[in-house]
Parts: sequence; structure tokens; C-alpha cells
Amino acid sequence: MAVLNVARYDIDDLRRALQAKDTARAARTLEGLKAEDAPLPLVLWALTMEARSRALRPALLQAARIDRIIKGLASGDRWDECLQLALRLTRA
Repeated sequence: MAVLNVARYDIDDLRRALQAKDTARAARTLEGLKAEDAPLPLVLWALTMEARSRALRPALLQAARIDRIIKGLASGDRWDECLQLALRLTRA
């Protein structure tokens, strides 16, 4: 019998991982959100809210850069940049 991977990821999972500073769970959740084609502006919103709640200026600047990438105003890998921001937030 085959085992199906039916894990569903949502923004709240990401926020809880960030708040718990759980790097592995945050990275896994982001990969799941990417695989499920989650709306990137919503993912960025969750990351930005966490950065804002901690008043982390460098993280907020990184979030602004990701916003420009999403809008096509800057170059870069949107999902990789989100992962880098999540890693920064779990280490902060």
C-alpha cells in the first residue's frame, strides 16, 4: 500500500515556526507553501509581520527587497529570498 503525503501547509504554520525560532520547521513550511503554490504576497506578509513585531530593521529592509522582486522591480529568486529572511528571523 502506498503512503500519500497529504501534509498541508498554511501561513499560520509559518508564523508559529518563526515565533518559536524553529529554523527547520520554518524552512520545511516554506518549501511546502512553495510546492502548494501559496500566494507569495501572503507569505511575505507573514515574514514582514514577524520582522515588524521584533523591530528588526535589516529584516524589514530584506522584506522590502523581496517585495520589489515579487513586483518585477528587482532581480532574484523570490522563494530563496523568503527562505533567507525566515532563516534570519529564526536566528534573531
